[in-house]
Amino acid sequence: MGAALNAAFDFPGRDTLQVAVKRLVRSIDTDVHGTWGGGLRYAGNPHVDSSILEPMLLRFGAPSLASILDASLRPGDTFVDVGANIGVYAMWAARRVGPTGSVLAFEPVPTTRALLERNLAENGFAHVEVQARGVGAAPGAITLHVVPGASGLSSRYRADADAAQPVEVEVVTLDDVFAARPPPRAMKVDVEGMELDVLRGAGRLLAPGGILYLYGPYRRDGRQTSESNVRFEQWLKGLSPEYG
Repeated sequence: MGAALNAAFDFPGRDTLQVAVKRLVRSIDTDVHGTWGGGLRYAGNPHVDSSILEPMLLRFGAPSLASILDASLRPGDTFVDVGANIGVYAMWAARRVGPTGSVLAFEPVPTTRALLERNLAENGFAHVEVQARGVGAAPGAITLHVVPGASGLSSRYRADADAAQPVEVEVVTLDDVFAARPPPRAMKVDVEGMELDVLRGAGRLLAPGGILYLYGPYRRDGRQTSESNVRFEQWLKGLSPEYG
């Protein structure tokens, strides 16, 4: 999940500035603490995991999907964050649903999960349940390829990455997880190419007539940006020819 500034803070040269800031901050090998997004708290070491740069860059802004969460979630609702990473959206949703609501955050990579739990503790979000498992189309286990220092790049499909380290993780389906739970109001899925697997394992959970938002470089110059996007579009067209 790449860092993104709120559109209100867009300006010429912003991307170049962000890259320069990231390189500078990543060179700092020490714990940093601060607030972001209107009072949420974060803590982490940029040198250990660059994902902490996202809340740092969002000190006066909001993450890209914040407006969707704000429109979808109410106090008392349940939110699911699949691929929670260090917790940017889990934190945002936890504040939105409040202590009468709940957030279920899936993060199977142990080092990343430790950062997620730390950020939740910084905010006192006891109503967030962290699951140390991945989510997919069927129960089982998979190998994730984790890039040290860049947890947002962890993926099932990056075996050729020079610095990637294999991590075996348990996988569950959302249908099984919610078999005895009330269904969530909304969920966010960001799992570096496994999004289709997650949705295939949530066939009973997904409500007919629900809204699906696609965010990111899904297409560029009229073409999908990855093989997983090709499969995802084929799945959408199988549901209805108007998709894709």
